[in-house]
Amino acid sequence: MNIKQWLMVGLVPVILSGCANYISASQYSMVDPDVNYSMNENIVVAVADKSDIQSKYYVKPTIEALHKRGFLNVFSESDVKSQAVEVDVEAFVSVNKRSQTYQYTSDDYGMVETGTTHTKCNASGTKCTTTKDKKFGVTGSSTKTGIHTITTYKLNFWNADDRRQELLTEGSTYNNVCDTQFLYQFLAEQTIARLDLNKPIDYKYTFELPSGTKCR
Repeated sequence: MNIKQWLMVGLVPVILSGCANYISASQYSMVDPDVNYSMNENIVVAVADKSDIQSKYYVKPTIEALHKRGFLNVFSESDVKSQAVEVDVEAFVSVNKRSQTYQYTSDDYGMVETGTTHTKCNASGTKCTTTKDKKFGVTGSSTKTGIHTITTYKLNFWNADDRRQELLTEGSTYNNVCDTQFLYQFLAEQTIARLDLNKPIDYKYTFELPSGTKCR
């Protein structure tokens, strides 16, 4: 199951006064098995599309998260120019929020017969009417279409010399309680912290937020 397939079960966080206790998310990454990743390489973090100011805002959080992950030499494009850094790896950030449809099956409800009847007669008893008893209940099931919103953070490493992709990683969540900017920051930190440089990964996780965290 890849990151774009896992769905809707248990993804709604517990809500307390506009806050979330938990965020359920997914982590995916692929690494080049022929690359020996070095924490000493000079990495420049940027956006592939210069007009994507939303993703550009998360260049700095990405640099900070990579430093925490153990990468020693991580720079912005302006740092590279001002310090004349010789770049080994170009890392491109992308954030996105979009709606998706999905199919699910659920019960349909309406009035159903109970199997019993009741009879009413007029005052003289000369005319009576028998009616089948009904109650509100399940009448069957059907396939329905739902809509959910997925928030994603992506980071790609490219070799600066031969333009070969060395690593791609993506974090995503279907959380619809927290603010979008909060989720982008959360995914940037978690996706990089959970990055495994030795093997591909693809899994779901639930993160418990510190008590009192406001995410809106």
